[in-house]
Amino acid sequence: MMWFIQWLLVPSALLLILVDGLFLPRRSLGSASKVSGKAGVLAGLMIFLLFVISQQSISIPFSSEVLKIELGSQTVLFLTAGFCVGFLVRFSLARVMETRLLGLLTLVTVSAPTIALYVFFYKKETRVPVMFVSLAVLLGAFIHRMIFPLQPVSKSNLEDLEQLTADGLLRSLTRRQRIEAYSGLCDYLRWVLEKQGDTGGLAKARLFVCQYKPR
Repeated sequence: MMWFIQWLLVPSALLLILVDGLFLPRRSLGSASKVSGKAGVLAGLMIFLLFVISQQSISIPFSSEVLKIELGSQTVLFLTAGFCVGFLVRFSLARVMETRLLGLLTLVTVSAPTIALYVFFYKKETRVPVMFVSLAVLLGAFIHRMIFPLQPVSKSNLEDLEQLTADGLLRSLTRRQRIEAYSGLCDYLRWVLEKQGDTGGLAKARLFVCQYKPR
């Protein structure tokens, strides 16, 4: 059981945090926050690479030893710290998602799990804190999602959303999403035509729309 937790569950938890950080910019609607978030992803990866380079002068043998955990005050401290970090990150995310601060949050959520994965595999003495902190971070994030299932919309978020145009929203859709949207429009026009028996303007509009293929 301990082998499963150490070599499968903990790395999976860190990878889940990393993947969530990588996709943060895609979930943002504001153009400035998207750019900031993407820059944060690259900066986080650069920090990880610099950390790895700094460790090359140190001989770090890999150890497959399975940990023996003893619960104590130090373990409780790791759990508490990880829980608070996970809860606060999710709390902050709802408020910076559409601002330039998203880049800073993305930098942390990309660099921290990658560095933690590295030290977890190559530094045996750090495995216990990394294990408890990473699992507690996810617990804190999930507890926040349980308490606040819907992200609050701040005033700044509303101002950013008001600035988005319909054209900008359409351009942010994937090709598959555009095809589904136009297909739905064709179905709606077909239903209107069948209901009203119109063969004039609406029929021409449907013919034009349905011949258009989104790129």
